[in-house]
Formats: sequence, C-alpha cells, structure tokens
Amino acid sequence: MKHLASLLIAFLGMAGGAWGQSLLEAVPQEAQSGAGPYDPPRPRAIRKHDHVEIVFKTFGGAAPEYLVAVTAEVADVRPNGVVVLQAIRKCKINGEDDSVVLTAEAAPQSIVGGKVRLDQLANLHLVREVGGRR
Repeated sequence: MKHLASLLIAFLGMAGGAWGQSLLEAVPQEAQSGAGPYDPPRPRAIRKHDHVEIVFKTFGGAAPEYLVAVTAEVADVRPNGVVVLQAIRKCKINGEDDSVVLTAEAAPQSIVGGKVRLDQLANLHLVREVGGRR
C-alpha cells in the first residue's frame, strides 16, 4: 500500500507539471495583456483604408428624425492618433465630369462602431469640381 501511495504521488507530481504547462499555453492573448475576462473588448485599431460612416442628422419638422450617412475612407492616421477621412463622389452631368471631395479629421475615440457624427469632425473641407473648375 505504501508503494502504491508513493507511485500515485509521483504520478500526480509529473502530471501536475504537464497540466500546468498546458493550462498556461491555453491562456488567451487578452488575458496575458492584463485584461480581465469581464472587461469590455478593446476597440479595434483604425487603420489606413478602413471605412467609416460620417453620420448627418436631419429633422423633418413634425416628422421623426432621419439619419443620412456618407461612407468615407481612412486616408491617413497621424502619429498623434488623429484619423483623416476622405469621401469622393464622381459622376458625369451633361457630359461634364462632376466630383465632390469631402475631407475631415476625427479623434479616434469619437469613431464608435465604424461611425462618427458630423459635429465631432474637425477641419472639414468640401470641394466640388465641375468640368475641372472649382
């Protein structure tokens, strides 16, 4: 019986190291970075060429609120984190090329779920060219 107990202790001692090693390897990446299991997920980093919707709000008097959105592309992410957005619309009207370019800057924390409100944009520029003329 003494021999069986020492064999069992030796076996569990060896298995404990193996179990401990496999448990450490199974720790998710976010748990290794210090985040807890109940912490909200970190927002995905915004990168160049991602798409962001610029949301405009319009009101129709007694009618309910309507939302209008323009999809812009992330043209640049500055070193300080500011996101530069650009939306381009090109079409041909009466045989002339017509283009509208909207450029704006946004703080990364103002972009939530791939959307940013118009009132949270800075340095908003809207340029329209018809037939090569502004």
